[in-house]
Amino acid sequence: METKQNYEYDEISLKELIETIIKGKKTIIVITSIVLILASIYTFAIQKPVYESKTVLLASNVASKVTKENITDITSYINNLSIQNSNTLETYKQQIKSPNVFENVIKTLKLDKEKYTVDSLSNIVRVNLIKDTNLIEISAKTTSANLSEQIANATSDSFINFINNINEKKVNQSVEFLKVKIEEQDAKLKTAMSKYEQFLKDNGSITSLKNAQANLYIDQKNIKTKFDNLESNYQDDILNNEINVKKSENKLESYKSVISSVDKTLKTNESIVNNDLLRESLSENGLSLKDLSGINLVTESYNANYLALTSQENQEKIKLKSFLEEKNLIIEKYKKEKTLLKNKLDALDKEINANEVKLSELMHTNDLLNNEITNAKKTYELLLNKYDEIKITESVKAGEVNIIVNSKAYTPNHPISPNKKLNLAIAFVLGLMISVFIVFFMAMWKSDSNKVK
Repeated sequence: METKQNYEYDEISLKELIETIIKGKKTIIVITSIVLILASIYTFAIQKPVYESKTVLLASNVASKVTKENITDITSYINNLSIQNSNTLETYKQQIKSPNVFENVIKTLKLDKEKYTVDSLSNIVRVNLIKDTNLIEISAKTTSANLSEQIANATSDSFINFINNINEKKVNQSVEFLKVKIEEQDAKLKTAMSKYEQFLKDNGSITSLKNAQANLYIDQKNIKTKFDNLESNYQDDILNNEINVKKSENKLESYKSVISSVDKTLKTNESIVNNDLLRESLSENGLSLKDLSGINLVTESYNANYLALTSQENQEKIKLKSFLEEKNLIIEKYKKEKTLLKNKLDALDKEINANEVKLSELMHTNDLLNNEITNAKKTYELLLNKYDEIKITESVKAGEVNIIVNSKAYTPNHPISPNKKLNLAIAFVLGLMISVFIVFFMAMWKSDSNKVK
């Protein structure tokens, strides 16, 4: 039941709205007509047509982003001296709207400087980067079709000239910089070569010093060989001597053992009668053979074997003594020769070390001077090559190389604004809305007034 009442209430309200609009149709028509008339007068009589002309530039050698060059030495700096620098499209976009470019446009087209300024041209000219391309679109909007075309083309030409002027200055600066650096590097190269010549003059040939050092190493090796041979011979001589001493001592022990078993003297017991000499002598003294027959003569003499053995023993003792003396001589000779060789080796080591230090210092100085000359030559040649490169490319206009006109602007035949149909349509809708609002407002005003009465 409640739903039905709401439905009837809504139906009555909608009916009242429609009746209100119908009652105020004259007002709606009048107001809408007035708005349309005013819009028509503005569109056809007051508002000036706006013409847009576009030129498109093609940029080459474009960088994806601005990179900071890491210049750490003169070589890096020289290699970065180039008139063909890579710029980003955003850089070109900002340069197109620079004051220098617009001032040149005003001067080229002889525009009224009071009416056309850098700021006003900045509002007239629009620069767009066409996505995913290297194309730059320059558009100019004015109330004159011819002027729009002239400003668009003049802006592109002025921009290219602007790039050329910048790079021409860079070329001139680079040339002057290279001239100064070439002179400086030439002086450095001459100084380095003069220092090297004086170094060789003061220190002689390094090769001869190397040869002398090599000979010292040979002498050192020979002395070490002699030292090893001396040690080996000494050990052999000592061993042989000890063997001889041992043999001699063994012989002496043998002689001693044999001698101890041999009698030193021999005793003989014989009758005086058998001794002719004593018998005759005693006979002369009046003794008869009978008297002498009972007398025995005992004689004692050195044992010949004993004497022979003791003689051999003494000879062996002499040999042993000579062997012992020989050992002392061997040791003394070894010590003298060892000391002599050691002194020679120490002297050679000192001389070798001194020469090694001197040679190392000379080689280090020689390398430094050679590196200085090499680096000076390398830098000098690099400067000359870069100078020749820049002189050859001095006449090249980098702006025309990096930026070319892809399509020139043309005089537009139709304005881009005002859009008369759109203006009238908007005016019609706007007038209709205003008039309906006024009708509803007046109806509500009357309704409230009646309720008050």
